[in-house]
Amino acid sequence: RIIYVDKSLSANCASNNYSKASRNCSGSDGNAYTTFVAGVAAMQAGDTMAIRGGTYTTPLVINKSGTTSAHLRFMNYSGETVIIDLASSPHTYPGVPTQISGVVIYNQNNLDIEGLIVRNAPTFGFAGQNNNNITLKNSEFAYSWGSGITFGAGSNIHVSNVKVHHNSTPGSWNEALTFAGLLDNFSLTDSEVYDNGKEGIDVKYGPTNGLIARNRSYRNFGPNIYIDGASDIVIRDNVTYDTTSNLKACFGIGIESIHNPNRYPVNNLKIFNNLMYGCAAGLVFYQEPSGWAKFTNVRIEHNTIVDNNKNTWGGIMFQAVFPVDFGSGNTIKNN
Repeated sequence: RIIYVDKSLSANCASNNYSKASRNCSGSDGNAYTTFVAGVAAMQAGDTMAIRGGTYTTPLVINKSGTTSAHLRFMNYSGETVIIDLASSPHTYPGVPTQISGVVIYNQNNLDIEGLIVRNAPTFGFAGQNNNNITLKNSEFAYSWGSGITFGAGSNIHVSNVKVHHNSTPGSWNEALTFAGLLDNFSLTDSEVYDNGKEGIDVKYGPTNGLIARNRSYRNFGPNIYIDGASDIVIRDNVTYDTTSNLKACFGIGIESIHNPNRYPVNNLKIFNNLMYGCAAGLVFYQEPSGWAKFTNVRIEHNTIVDNNKNTWGGIMFQAVFPVDFGSGNTIKNN
């Protein structure tokens, strides 16, 4: 079943009387609603919310789940552009967490989101926490105060073909695109992350079993890709270049213990077939100055690391205040 949301309506079409062609209540194409809140409330497992073209000035808050066999789906109406722009809207809404984000999904499962443009969110463009079985694709997140996209905790989170740019004001929370906490089985593929005020792609503080592949991450202030206290991550076939700070590497592998109280180490990384250029260093190992760090089974192979001359660090740099425990199984070869 398709549920429509259409901001051009003057009232809900709740008697199966929506007209797709006329965008009014004179037809027989199903139910349509004027707001995201009303549309979400009407959805049942297996439904699709088709959002008609236009600029919406309230967040999309998804506070219900699909099932494993019948996901809830949220998407732009075919061929139309859907923009969620919170620049001029009030910063408090009924049923929305205090931190106002463009798309909000907390403690929900079995959802698919695609075809949205989100701009000027006061906190995050997309905020996901404690979710399972989520896909996010073919969308754009820009000009958020904090992250363009952030996921914290959960499992089976897959993001593809997104653009994330001009987010992360210096001093804001998280990075342009963040996977954080106890998050298992996740991926970011075929996406662009660029011109953000902090790190580009960050995997931090406990995630496991992740794939970062075929992305372009460039002109971000911090490392374009940063792996911090995460394990069993594959990073391959990415292009990363031109950090805007002359003190930042294209690619960072770190242990940030102050913000990582459980002391998650870095284990079982496979970094191969990536291109890194135009940064202070191609790749840097970083240990926060608090006295502990452990890197085990980190494989860096078949990458191209070239022309990283914004500083004197070179292709690969080991930056640590205290001794670093490199454990066993670490290899750097054929780069």
